[in-house]
Amino acid sequence: MSANPLISVIIAVYNGAKYIRKAVESVLEQTYQPVEIVIVDDGSTDNIREVLEPFIAKSLVRYVRQANAGHGEARNNGIRQSRGEYLCFLDHDDWLEKDALRQRLEVHARYPHLGLAFTDFRMAYDAGAQGITYRDSTMKQYRCIERLPADAISARDGHVCVFNQRVLTDLIVDCFIWVGTVMIPRRVLDEVGVFDGRFKCSPDHDLFIRIVRRFEIGFTDAITAAYFQHTSNMSLGMVLLDEAVRIRTDTLSAQHEMADGDRRRVRASIADYCARRAQVLIRDGRRESARRDAIRGLKFDPRCARLYKYFLLAAMPQPIVSALRRVRRVASS
Repeated sequence: MSANPLISVIIAVYNGAKYIRKAVESVLEQTYQPVEIVIVDDGSTDNIREVLEPFIAKSLVRYVRQANAGHGEARNNGIRQSRGEYLCFLDHDDWLEKDALRQRLEVHARYPHLGLAFTDFRMAYDAGAQGITYRDSTMKQYRCIERLPADAISARDGHVCVFNQRVLTDLIVDCFIWVGTVMIPRRVLDEVGVFDGRFKCSPDHDLFIRIVRRFEIGFTDAITAAYFQHTSNMSLGMVLLDEAVRIRTDTLSAQHEMADGDRRRVRASIADYCARRAQVLIRDGRRESARRDAIRGLKFDPRCARLYKYFLLAAMPQPIVSALRRVRRVASS
């Protein structure tokens, strides 16, 4: 690490004119410098360029426009356009706390071998006329770090924990890292690659898995970012469920060694996501697709009881399924 490394913050935006000013200002107000801001416009159709013009005119940001390709490819474009020794990623409707970059960089300074550093964050909610409300310490609230295996901790130093490769299975099953809190050395991406453009919703999960296969990672319980939840957030739906299955299935390939117990956990997680897909498909009346998902899930984990339920529902005539739903609604009212 150089004495005062340049940090690049890459902001991918799609039709985010309403929110992006707060995101940009949160980076400009950082206590750490030097920082560059690279904004990649992923084919927006709103007035995003007009909103950003004051920042562009003063050379406070680098603005790049591309045809719509998804936020993973937008981030990749930002990586190519950036010059920083360390990289952070921010979506257009989220923002950084003022000391975010300094706190993340301190983790790398203590442990320069890390593949990434990540932190706690807070949830922000659009409360309409009441403004924005917050729920702090999201990682702490859900005990994300406490639930990880003790033998996955290589070092503990005050508020910082370093995790080794034993955390990989937990990361595969449940992605406990939010991309809005990470700082990744450029040299790491040079080794493991960038975001996989095949994934439209979960390219960050896939990238984190590749990093943990080769590097240790660090966590500090500082809150360094806010995730803004509002009515315009990207709808994930079936695409997210499909990618969850694909990412977990990829980890079971022959090229990756995995203990039998870990393999069973991943297979059970795949079955769970197949069950979620089947449930949505039945709700939408796509019963043949739901049946296929149930069969697929049972091949990964025949112990998943919900898959048998959805397989039977998919095989029933639609009038019977509708009648069962009515009975269930009456019973729960």
